[in-house]
Amino acid sequence: MSMFVDMTPVRLQRYLRCFEWLAITVLAGFVAWVAFTVSLQLKSFAQTSLTANIPMWIPHGAVAVGFGLSACITLLFGLRGLFGKSGKGEGQ
Repeated sequence: MSMFVDMTPVRLQRYLRCFEWLAITVLAGFVAWVAFTVSLQLKSFAQTSLTANIPMWIPHGAVAVGFGLSACITLLFGLRGLFGKSGKGEGQ
């Protein structure tokens, strides 16, 4: 999508990029929330993997943490792009 954003006027580019960051933040936050609720359910059921006997809430919790951090970082880039000096953000 960045190729199409680059073809728009500079003023519009800032808002399109912020919309991209907002969409990514919402989707990553949603995935983190779902993975977190699933990991809580797996922990309450004390479910483990069949082969390694690892509690299944650990890998699902890692997914929740990873997507949660992605959502936070993307939100910071979006705010920097919206309120920063450059219209593109991310130092581009």
